[in-house]
Amino acid sequence: MILGLTGKSEMIVREEDLVSQLGLISADVLSTPRLIQLLEAAAIDAIQKFIPPDQWSLGTHVKIRHLSPTPWG
Repeated sequence: MILGLTGKSEMIVREEDLVSQLGLISADVLSTPRLIQLLEAAAIDAIQKFIPPDQWSLGTHVKIRHLSPTPWG
């Protein structure tokens, strides 16, 4: 890959994206698993024009710090 590629992915936080939907705690903020899914979509956006149609890329390790809660809506 080319160093410094950037991609973009946007979403509006919906009820199904909330931590409270995981059943662990009642926080109505964006869950970290959903954030990682959003990051993967941005990574795909960054590389898609460099990958032949018959190939794909797969992430195997994620290291993030989810520091600020993102509310519903």
